[in-house]
Amino acid sequence: MSLLSDYLQKPFDTKLSILTNIETFSEPYQYLNSPAMNIVIEKLKETYNWVLIDAPPVMAVPDAITIGQNVDGAVLTVGLESTRNNVRKAYKALVENKINVFGVIAREIQSNEAASANEYIKQIISRMMPDEEDVFNEQNKKA
Repeated sequence: MSLLSDYLQKPFDTKLSILTNIETFSEPYQYLNSPAMNIVIEKLKETYNWVLIDAPPVMAVPDAITIGQNVDGAVLTVGLESTRNNVRKAYKALVENKINVFGVIAREIQSNEAASANEYIKQIISRMMPDEEDVFNEQNKKA
């Protein structure tokens, strides 16, 4: 833990430690799938009672699934504007990858600026995700 402790920050009191991203990876998925990530998580679990890892949205990139497979479980954080269908998709993705879901936290309604930024992100994500009808049609072609 000594090498890892060089990167831990204690911003508020001595009981809280934060490990931030110190480097930008061109392919974070490769690092998250590496033995090094598993070692970091295990060392943190040995030292701390609780280890919370902030991950990107489940349906946007595979990072949350990759991280989730190395931890005890996940808590879904959703905006109040999220549809039930999208929450179900995220939940299903976690469960299908054998990730325990401890619960769901609903965020407050966002400011206009945050909502505008999130709308842009949602548009990008929606272009990446197949439409349910497309998935249904693709499955029927295989049957």
